Amino acid sequence: MSRLLKNTVFGLLVVCSLAACKQAQQDSAEAAKETITEMKANTLDAAKDAAANAERAASDIAKAVEQVDVPAPAAETADK
Repeated sequence: MSRLLKNTVFGLLVVCSLAACKQAQQDSAEAAKETITEMKANTLDAAKDAAANAERAASDIAKAVEQVDVPAPAAETADK
């Protein structure tokens, strides 16, 4: 009887261990999905910020160019 009890307990331990491994695997997969989703969102936000910064920089450059006073070329004289 004691051998049957040991085998039963061992069988239950194996089943519980397998169930725990499966649950851990599912939890790990869910955590990975959440991490990937967050990384995608962060990447998209960073790309939007970079595009906005580039647009502002281009606008600032255009404004600076408009403010530069470029002298007209000197007229060539016939004396040369």
